[in-house]
Amino acid sequence: MPEQSQAPANWAPQRDGKGRFKPGQGGRPPGSRNKKPSAALTAVQSLSDLAIGKLAALIAQNSWPAIRYVLDMTLPRGGRTVDLDGTADPNELIAAVTSGEISPDEFARIAQGWKTAVDAAEMKEIKAQIDELEQLVSALRK
Repeated sequence: MPEQSQAPANWAPQRDGKGRFKPGQGGRPPGSRNKKPSAALTAVQSLSDLAIGKLAALIAQNSWPAIRYVLDMTLPRGGRTVDLDGTADPNELIAAVTSGEISPDEFARIAQGWKTAVDAAEMKEIKAQIDELEQLVSALRK
């Protein structure tokens, strides 16, 4: 981790009449970092080799919780990739569901994704039309 720049030796936060910090004047000098989280992170990182060794030993002993942990951490979340042959045909999706190629949940996620993409494209088109109308109105006013 790169070192942060050190604050001037004579730096002191400004306080108001009641002893509270003034706005923008925290208790820590500019550029300084809290050392406790940094030390904790270093301590945890130093244990990573040991933890990986223990995990490997548990997997070698066929420990299902360890195997499940590794699979949960390594497999992609949200399901699998579905190949749709590059077409945006809803009938292709329906056929894929009925043939068992994709699950109904996958169908729902794909359909929602398509709807979001279509909505975004329509919004982009509407914005372009509004910009064009504003240009026409401003040209008519001149």
